[in-house]
Amino acid sequence: MTDVVAGWYPDPSGTAAQRWWDGAQWTETTRAAPAAEQSVYGQPAYGQPAYGQPAYDQPAYGQPAYGQPAYGQQSYQPSSAAPSLFARNRYSAITAGIAVVYAFLALFVHLVFIGILPILFVVRAFRAGEKLAPAAAVIAVIAIGFDIALAAH
Repeated sequence: MTDVVAGWYPDPSGTAAQRWWDGAQWTETTRAAPAAEQSVYGQPAYGQPAYGQPAYDQPAYGQPAYGQPAYGQQSYQPSSAAPSLFARNRYSAITAGIAVVYAFLALFVHLVFIGILPILFVVRAFRAGEKLAPAAAVIAVIAIGFDIALAAH
């Protein structure tokens, strides 16, 4: 048993404690075993070493530790920041932008677009469940009505 790495192992005398193996022999040094490491009937818990097996805290040579990226790979860190107002209401914002462009072209360039584009983005906003979809619908109706009124003159 001299090839076993020094470390804390279940006490060979059968107690619930752990005993220190110095690499050559058992010492008198013991400690209370963590509750998660003990299982029913004195058997090692799942994922724990059996008697006489080393309890490695480190991964095998060349292998990444649990939860760590492999060499040359980036780890994914989820963002804790909430998405912006634009990200949560993308189609509604696009609808408002199109309405502003329509109104600008109608007022200053005297070019009237009575297009379906704002309505299509409103439909997408409602399908996406955006909270500002009703406001986008009102903006689209106002923009199209404004363009129709200017086209009638």
